[in-house]
Amino acid sequence: MGNFNDFTANLTDGLTQLAKKEIPGLLNELVSSGNQFAVSLEQDIKQWTAQLASGAIDSDDFQSLVKGKADIFDMKKITAKGLAQARVDAIEGMVTDLIVQTALKVFVPNA
Repeated sequence: MGNFNDFTANLTDGLTQLAKKEIPGLLNELVSSGNQFAVSLEQDIKQWTAQLASGAIDSDDFQSLVKGKADIFDMKKITAKGLAQARVDAIEGMVTDLIVQTALKVFVPNA
């Protein structure tokens, strides 16, 4: 099982790739917002991945828990740059999915 530093390093790589593909002009804003969101969830992610590893919850439960926290994800920096709200919502979903996938990969590689 990895540690939170491994998680944030992998997440930063994933966010960079996502931004390059989806909104290259806003790479720094997306990476910053995504990392801030993940750090705000640090204790929750540690707790939930431990529960996942022990079998107390499954990967669907974990995904629902992370997505349930999406309301604290701050996309103001990106919204202020003029992206349509539908596009911002889609990117928010991609970031949330990336956080779930990265946490599973780092903390529960056999999930």
